[in-house]
Amino acid sequence: MSNKNNAKAAEDVLKQGIEALSKNVDNISSFAKENIDAAIQTANIVAKNAEKITAEAINYSKQNIEQNVSAAKEFAAVRSMDQFVTLQTQFSKQAFEQYVQQATKLGDMMIAFSKEASGTINGRFNAFTEQFSNKKAS
Repeated sequence: MSNKNNAKAAEDVLKQGIEALSKNVDNISSFAKENIDAAIQTANIVAKNAEKITAEAINYSKQNIEQNVSAAKEFAAVRSMDQFVTLQTQFSKQAFEQYVQQATKLGDMMIAFSKEASGTINGRFNAFTEQFSNKKAS
C-alpha cells in the first residue's frame, strides 16, 4: 500500500508541476505576444509621426525657397547701399525669427511624438514590473 500511495503522490506532484509549467509557458507566450504588439504599435506611431515631421520640414523648405526668391527680386531692385543694408537687415531678422519658430515647432512635435511612442513601451515595462513583483510576492 505504501508504494501505491507514494506512486500516487509522485504522480500528483508531477501533474501539478506540469500544469504549473504549462501555465507559465502560456503566460510567457501571452506576455511575449503583448510585447510584440506593443513594438508594432510603437513602430506605427513612429512612422506616422516621422511622416508629419517630414511634411513639416518640406513645407518650411518650400516657404523658405519662395521667400528667398522674393528677397532676391527685391535685392535686384535696390538702388542704393542704404536701401540694400535696410533690406538685408529686414531679411536676416525675418529669416532668423522664422528659423527659431520652426526649430521650436519641430522640437515640440518631437517631444510630443516621443511621449506618444514611449507610452506603449512604458506600458509593457510596467506590466513586466507588475508581473515580476506578483511572482516574487507569491
